[in-house]
Amino acid sequence: MKSLKGKLVLTTCMICVICLGITASVSFFNASGKLKSKEKENALLLAQKSAEQIEAWIKEQSAFLNTIAESIEAEKITEHNQLYNYLVFLLENCNENDNLYDIYYTSVENHMVSASGYVPEEGIDFTQRGWFSGALNGNRIHYEAPYKDVDSGRIVITISRRIMINGAVAGILAEDIFVDTVVNIV
Repeated sequence: MKSLKGKLVLTTCMICVICLGITASVSFFNASGKLKSKEKENALLLAQKSAEQIEAWIKEQSAFLNTIAESIEAEKITEHNQLYNYLVFLLENCNENDNLYDIYYTSVENHMVSASGYVPEEGIDFTQRGWFSGALNGNRIHYEAPYKDVDSGRIVITISRRIMINGAVAGILAEDIFVDTVVNIV
């Protein structure tokens, strides 16, 4: 009788342990699924918030470029020295966070004026660059894909806008912005 009673107790205990194991496993997988779902939802919200911050920052930079362009158009500034002095002033005095790498203007004749003092090598045709042709073909700000700048080693985004003087395209105004500034904002 002892052996039958012992076997019954042992079987009952085994069934209880198996049931507890199954219940624990189901609970774990259920909780794990909910946790992963919440984790995914939180990551999506964080990505959306970061995208909004980046978009606001890019809009701010675009507004700055637009303001400069409108000033150049209103004052009809196309003379090299006057344009250079104006762009240098802006780069030195309106670049509080050092997020601007350069502000430059390239005429339709391929003459560049750069606030950073960059002097292009002979034979470079800036009119064939994406930032030039993209801005030339539209009435709004053109954004280029990020690239690694050879001189600074940092990732840069170029935004550009065409300059209209007396109803004709005079050139393209562009600014290079360090991407790590955006990363720090986010």
